[in-house]
Amino acid sequence: MKKKNWIIFILAVFILGNACVVLDGLLGDWDDFNPSDYSMEDESSRIDAADKDEEQPQEVAGDDVDADEGDTENSESEEAKGQEDVPPVEDDRLQVIMDYSGLTHEQKVKIWLAYWDDPEADWISHIAEIILTTALDETDLRIMVGIILRLNDNATTRYFGNTLFPCDSEIEGGFVVCTDDPLPIEPGDVIMFVMKLAAKVPPANPDRHYTYAVVVDADGDPSNNFIFNPPYNWDYFQNTDRWYALNWNPDMSEWTLSVADFAQQEYISPSAARAVVMDDTITFFIPATEFSIEYPTYRMTAFGDDGTFSQESYCGDVSGADPTEPLTPVHDEIIVVE
Repeated sequence: MKKKNWIIFILAVFILGNACVVLDGLLGDWDDFNPSDYSMEDESSRIDAADKDEEQPQEVAGDDVDADEGDTENSESEEAKGQEDVPPVEDDRLQVIMDYSGLTHEQKVKIWLAYWDDPEADWISHIAEIILTTALDETDLRIMVGIILRLNDNATTRYFGNTLFPCDSEIEGGFVVCTDDPLPIEPGDVIMFVMKLAAKVPPANPDRHYTYAVVVDADGDPSNNFIFNPPYNWDYFQNTDRWYALNWNPDMSEWTLSVADFAQQEYISPSAARAVVMDDTITFFIPATEFSIEYPTYRMTAFGDDGTFSQESYCGDVSGADPTEPLTPVHDEIIVVE
């Protein structure tokens, strides 16, 4: 019995000792407490703030990453949207002259959109009733374009100041031909007429003559245009009044560029025109000042023969189905080159 009471006494002392420690801690906190520092209003604000913190979702690193990715996607989307306005150059068949001319991608796209095609192997005679028996791919017109380049001083010097297209000179991948007494090309509008053929232009064929031409209604007045002489009812130059003809003469072994103004009865007309031959592509650069209307209409022609002009020896083509079709207007897009 005494032993039991002794055990109870020890437990009571232990419990009482711990209670005193706890009580001392509580009283110590109470001594530091100042009632003036505390109010019900402060406690209410604290509780409200705590509630809002619990309600507001926490920001994690993943959200920041998503936001950054969203910004990147929006930026890329805006960039892609801007590029949609400039489609890729899907047709590079005139790339040889456009690359050499140093045109930008946007300028190439504008020219590409102005291309027009001519049917394959649609050779014709000067006389409608004659069926040609000779096929010359170098006289088969395939792609054409007539478009205005607006050149400033720097571009004019770069193109025609004995740099890219110097008169009567060989250039990389081709050669340039001017008239016998060429006028200078001044800054301003120059119409670029380009024809692409089904085969490379022979640079020096000893057996054939060639004529590649751009014929134009330079003033828009049909009353002074050339009218065919029978029986040549499909004369390539009919219904036009100004002619730019690039000719190869095997007897003289030379290329020449001749310009004639039928309306003015000038069969050798002063001109600043230049013709550039590069592989299967021929480009005529003609100052717009040589025409009296802003967007003249034109036809392109190609012709080859052995010098006898016999039905069995020659072959030619015009833009469109035949020379009785309406002329094609120069494209109304203006390419600014600086």
